[in-house]
Amino acid sequence: MRYWKIENTKSGLVMGAYLADSEEGALDAMARDAGYRDHAHACEVAPGDDLLVTALWGVDDRVEGGDTPEDYDTGTVLAIGDDVYEHEPTARERGLVSPVLVAWDSGVRTVVEALDLREEGEAPLETPEWRCQCGEVVGELCSWTGPRSETVVLEWMPPCFRGSVEAARNWGVYPENGAVRIRVARDCADLILETDADWAFEVEEGME
Repeated sequence: MRYWKIENTKSGLVMGAYLADSEEGALDAMARDAGYRDHAHACEVAPGDDLLVTALWGVDDRVEGGDTPEDYDTGTVLAIGDDVYEHEPTARERGLVSPVLVAWDSGVRTVVEALDLREEGEAPLETPEWRCQCGEVVGELCSWTGPRSETVVLEWMPPCFRGSVEAARNWGVYPENGAVRIRVARDCADLILETDADWAFEVEEGME
């Protein structure tokens, strides 16, 4: 059992990190989170082959974290998923989506998101750049990259879920409502909010 990262190769959007024994199991887990029976059922409703699945972390894997040399550290994965809370019960209150308990070589133990870790040996970023994920909305990979400070997070409702939202007369709660959250360049956000105003809004920083 380990985490698997799933991302959309067309838009660059990372869909999340899912616990499973295999790539197929990770795709099934993502599909169930979206309300489908499994990945095959999801493909029947919304055909597409633009998903990339990458193996992430399992227990005893070596990882590294920190985006600057000052924050950089390496460590060993002690637990993943709900097993994390057997070691660190208070971490449940943080509402982590994909928790990983790491014993860092510096002597501390922390619980972090699976997507915030890297494989040991990857160089820490001095000035990390972000790629705009507006392609999830417009259908084409955006060429913009830049600092996080020049981006915002939008919550956007894909067309395939809008009918149920209108029928219920209720937007619902992310992520159960089918919406996606994307980090986009400020200019791209303004365009989306102007052209798809009924189905997108900006998420307050820190609440994403």
